[in-house]
Amino acid sequence: MFFCGDIAIPYGVSFNIETSVKLKGCGIGNLEGLINLDKTALNTYKVCNYVDVIDVMKRLGIKAVCLANNHVNDFGGEYENTIKLLNENNIKYFGAGRSRTEAARPVIIDEDNHQYALLGFGWDVIGCRKKDKNSVVINQLSFHNVKHCIENVRSKYPKARIIPVFHWDYELEILPMPAHRLLAHRCIEWGAYCVIGHHPHLVQQVESYDDKMIIYSLGNFLFPDGKYFRGKLRFPMISKKEMVAQLDEGKWSFLQYEYDGETTVSFNDLYDEKEIIAEYTDYNRNQYLKYFKKNRRKKKLLPIFSSESDLINMLHFPWLYVRDKIIRILVNTGIKGESH
Repeated sequence: MFFCGDIAIPYGVSFNIETSVKLKGCGIGNLEGLINLDKTALNTYKVCNYVDVIDVMKRLGIKAVCLANNHVNDFGGEYENTIKLLNENNIKYFGAGRSRTEAARPVIIDEDNHQYALLGFGWDVIGCRKKDKNSVVINQLSFHNVKHCIENVRSKYPKARIIPVFHWDYELEILPMPAHRLLAHRCIEWGAYCVIGHHPHLVQQVESYDDKMIIYSLGNFLFPDGKYFRGKLRFPMISKKEMVAQLDEGKWSFLQYEYDGETTVSFNDLYDEKEIIAEYTDYNRNQYLKYFKKNRRKKKLLPIFSSESDLINMLHFPWLYVRDKIIRILVNTGIKGESH
């Protein structure tokens, strides 16, 4: 089984994936946006995939995709068409649906004599929420809901290895949010086999907790520069280094890929353990909070979420919604360019 990051392939983009290693088993990716057959979608300030993404995923061996992300409602009306295409091509999906029940439903995968249960969650703060009555429902990232979903899966599939997959943290943040690190630890304590994350558009270090792997951010995988948002959406060099996490017979390896900024993603090497294992692995909660405050990358008017209380964390939401609205207005009027 392998896990890759964000997949967003628009109309007119043909990705080359060059690798000298074979990706083994069932692939799990984050489908960043639904499948939209409108070739003019790139003229909007939205993200979606064109139908060509199906052939790319099949070629790579991707068998399941997470839909719990902040772009799944950019074209929410394409949900039924997307699900139809995924089902026709035997690609499973999880993390979103037309109801809370569907969004919280796990995907069950049998591989290497083990059963895996995948659950997807999206963080409300970064836009993983409903926009209107016709929007897709995203399984919400909160301590209460995550615990509830894990407990439900444990009761229905007692032998399954539970893998929560999160769309979380701020874009281009190099460190996991303190509250998210705590949530990842809690997931392991609640019975999760490992934890997978994405959204920051860059690779974050991984952490071992109780001998279980936490992969905070896989970064982008197939997400082109200068195509979306009328050609304004671009990523910095820090986003060009990517990662695929390979789980083979209980052992993890971290494959380093590199995006050339055009159309090619190529295998580079395996990540060295000293490079990929987080130096804060043994930090307690307070030690990590101090470390995060000192070393985090995104500091401008962005609050730190550090509480295990969903109610306390919600106190930051109003300001972040206002900030997001202001940024959208500036981008749409051309005052601010869209560069993550």
